[in-house]
Amino acid sequence: MFISSAPVIPNLSLGLSLSSPHLAPDKLDAFMHRMLLSRISRRVLVEHHIALSEAYTGHGVRTNAEPNVGIISTGLNVKRSVERCALLLRECLVWTKEAGGTNSNHWPDIQVDGHIDTSFAYIREHLE
Repeated sequence: MFISSAPVIPNLSLGLSLSSPHLAPDKLDAFMHRMLLSRISRRVLVEHHIALSEAYTGHGVRTNAEPNVGIISTGLNVKRSVERCALLLRECLVWTKEAGGTNSNHWPDIQVDGHIDTSFAYIREHLE
């Protein structure tokens, strides 16, 4: 059974706005921070556990060429990740124009400079 998490943030925001007359702003901010941090933490733990279990049983599907341990890419290539995000955004911009959108902005060239062969262990989706 799949339960969508799409309404969680809007519902949390609605609850926060309804609570604002009853709590000081710093208490509301602390509550929201704790809620989001605990939600992200639980989600990462669950996704990592599922990925490790699937890899252990042989049912895991690799979606990229980077070496992984669960959801952690142990050799995350930052340049490749930035280029993948830029390509996705360009495709979205083209799709928006084809759908009758009015966005006529020119997409700037993306140049990755510095230590372009650097790789490190990180959760790719969080970086992207």
